[in-house]
Amino acid sequence: MDKFLLGVVRFRNLVQPSLLPSLKKLANKAQPRVFLITCMDSRLCPTTFTQADPGDMFIVRNPGNMMPHSQLYGESHQSALSERAALELAVSTGIEHVAVCGHSDCKAMTFLQHSHATEDNTNHESQTSWISSWLKRYAQASLTKYEQLEVHGGEQNKVTFSSSVQQHDKMELVFDDDKAMSAVDKLSQVHVLEQMLNIKSYGFVRCKLDENALQVHGLWFDIGNGEMSMYSKMHKRFIIINEQTLETAFGHLINAGGS
Repeated sequence: MDKFLLGVVRFRNLVQPSLLPSLKKLANKAQPRVFLITCMDSRLCPTTFTQADPGDMFIVRNPGNMMPHSQLYGESHQSALSERAALELAVSTGIEHVAVCGHSDCKAMTFLQHSHATEDNTNHESQTSWISSWLKRYAQASLTKYEQLEVHGGEQNKVTFSSSVQQHDKMELVFDDDKAMSAVDKLSQVHVLEQMLNIKSYGFVRCKLDENALQVHGLWFDIGNGEMSMYSKMHKRFIIINEQTLETAFGHLINAGGS
């Protein structure tokens, strides 16, 4: 805890004085525009790689940046978990964007892939672990989508995502043959798009989408390179966010005042 506590003291001495005026304005009210769902991985620092200030966004973190499909929760309030409650709260405050952020070398995706490959030989401990139950219940659809890519192999280097509710929710994710990417990283990107569909499965989200009052985005952070990418439906892949792509692939978000 020494680094943690010393960090608090440094914050108090070096950062707090300049930040205090903004915090005083936020003391009784904040109006975040973004709801970010990301992994609990210690290597991810959302407010650092987005340069967000206090009050800019809601953040939910869990193993595997998960937002389970509404059908897995049921309509009973007794079945609500924190992710669903957080999403509903954020949408009710008038946020304009929901973003799911996955990342390279995701241990949750590694666990998901490994546990599926060895499920016939798992011991009792892995069968009864909380993380195993969490991933098998809420991330199985992502693994199933990824396995379609594995089955096709070189014949079809893409995965298709579609919603039974809205045809315009259809997305395709293409992997470039000339870019080396591990199986876990591919699964992680597939998983991000699957979570985007899951978010859209909630009625209160769908209402905002139909009103053009809300947008859902997919992000992916390459830890080793320190690069953030965003999914482009037009380009069918994750594209690095930089000055050039802000004018091309993502210009519509900037021009519209999006975050």
